[in-house]
Amino acid sequence: MSFEISDHPVLGVLLVVLLGAVGFGLLIAGVNRAVFPSDLAEIEQVRRDVQKVDSAKAEDVIGQAVAVNRTIVSMKQFNRMWWSDWAIPDAWNDVELIETETKGEK
Repeated sequence: MSFEISDHPVLGVLLVVLLGAVGFGLLIAGVNRAVFPSDLAEIEQVRRDVQKVDSAKAEDVIGQAVAVNRTIVSMKQFNRMWWSDWAIPDAWNDVELIETETKGEK
């Protein structure tokens, strides 16, 4: 008695779906690791921009900083969850939030 996948079409479909899901997950993890350096560069640029502007001109830059801070918090949270930790680079845990206090504020 031999096992043939063609005799069990449901198992064949499940195997294809499982392998596809694993492959897709690995693709997502690879992309997240590949784009992390560019994400970090964007964060550092916004951090420098926030330090340069006066409070009267800072509305759009502060908005960018708030959006970046949301991303940082989101990635750190995903890194704490068992189902997404493997796909998010651990380097996100070391990224600090951007201070949004502008010149002239106390």
